[in-house]
Amino acid sequence: EIEMVSLRWAVSLAVLAVLVHSQEIKTGAELSGDQKAKMPDFSDMEVRKVLKCGICNAAVREFGHQIATAQFDAADRGYKMKGYDYVEIMDSVCTVKMDNYGLLLQKDGTPSADWSNEDRLFRARGGQITRLVKNTCSEVQDEYEEELKSDAPKLCSKGASIRQCRTTRLAKEICGDAGLKFCTKDRIADFQVVEDHYIRGDIPDDDFFDEGAGKQAADAQPAAPPAPEL
Repeated sequence: EIEMVSLRWAVSLAVLAVLVHSQEIKTGAELSGDQKAKMPDFSDMEVRKVLKCGICNAAVREFGHQIATAQFDAADRGYKMKGYDYVEIMDSVCTVKMDNYGLLLQKDGTPSADWSNEDRLFRARGGQITRLVKNTCSEVQDEYEEELKSDAPKLCSKGASIRQCRTTRLAKEICGDAGLKFCTKDRIADFQVVEDHYIRGDIPDDDFFDEGAGKQAADAQPAAPPAPEL
């Protein structure tokens, strides 16, 4: 069943600053009939493409960070990673890391088309949502395993957090027109802008900006939870 997970505050593509109060939406509750009716149409191929773009970008970032972290750790121990080490890491990304991703809920509880894995955010998970996440992640793994393995050390510096990894370039190759064709050039540009803000330190690493936030959200840089106004 589709469940919802808690939120403190979020910045999304559709609503730049939305505060959702815990008393309005209950953690772990099933989506209402109205919320389900307003879910993105998963049968529409163009809608699925938009949804898979955000998942693909998130998967590339998760793969890059997890592989790079393992490689740095192996180098410190004088261990040469084997093929099965990479398979285990990449499988765990799709089955464990990506399992926490869900569609962000807007102020009125309506599911958006933007993704997050943040525990502090309300998001819709389970059912066809989680199946789409895991299937898209597996598609990225199956088609681009070698590229992910070889490029991972170039994406993240040692000790870097996941948001400080420069994965957008690789996401463009994998998720964009030259690869799986999930993402438009404009969407990739949105990812790049947010990544650049994190790398420069304009946005604190513990602040959250969703996959589709883009330049306006990155430039907003709120220092505290904003007022609950649209």
